[in-house]
Amino acid sequence: MPFTSLHDIFEQTLPLWREALEGKTFCVRVKRRGKHEFTSIEVERYVGGGLNQHIETARVKLTDPDVTVNLEIENDRLLLVKGRYEGIGGFPIGTQEDVLSLISGGFDSGVSSYMLMRRGCRVHYCFFNLGGAAHEIGVRQVAHYLWNRFGSSHRVRFVAINFEPVVGEILEKVDDGQMGVVLKRMMVRAASKVAERYGVQALVTGEALGQVSSQTLTNLRLIDNVSDTLILRPLISHDKEHIIDLAREIGTEDFARTMPEYCGRDLQEPDREGGEGED
Repeated sequence: MPFTSLHDIFEQTLPLWREALEGKTFCVRVKRRGKHEFTSIEVERYVGGGLNQHIETARVKLTDPDVTVNLEIENDRLLLVKGRYEGIGGFPIGTQEDVLSLISGGFDSGVSSYMLMRRGCRVHYCFFNLGGAAHEIGVRQVAHYLWNRFGSSHRVRFVAINFEPVVGEILEKVDDGQMGVVLKRMMVRAASKVAERYGVQALVTGEALGQVSSQTLTNLRLIDNVSDTLILRPLISHDKEHIIDLAREIGTEDFARTMPEYCGRDLQEPDREGGEGED
């Protein structure tokens, strides 16, 4: 809001802060940008003195007060700051290149998507459907929640791929110990084609080193080798408890807990060290 003088600044501050300062100690802190006939300290003294005179039960205390009255002055505009709220940090969406998240609706993929959004990437979603229409609806809800809360300033894509025929073929043709790794390779191969189609620079997965047997270094290398597309794994060094804590913090925990686990359904646990082969 505009102001005309030091006294005008005080008069605009008093009604906003009167109730909050009653019976409390306080100080005034000013941030100022631009050229003025007064300094920031002069504003603090003038406004603080006026508040002290007009609010009988308030008392000035410059060190560790109950309330800090924050004012920001930029040229001829005054901003009365009643509260400050911590943001998510990182970079604004769109300051980095786009990425494509392989989302399943569980703890890991939701958190990994959020972490790339926090770093300034517009996150698109690629969903491999192994559980029918109900599964897709649930995963779409997770993706929409993440977009709506953290990235709604930019439009994103949600690409759903029916992967049940692929799972059926793997069950018929692949040795038990290699099924999980082969499934992941096929997902990465398909996601890479989607990324190429839309000009996306990298894939994002929720894999964490050693969390399951398909996520050993050897098996992750085998998965990576199926495509030249960069694969980002922001959770690679996180344990499951920390990932769940992050999901709770960003609001995806309830989605993940109620989401059926379809990824690799009916597939045997993979060997901890897979072998090269055709798929």
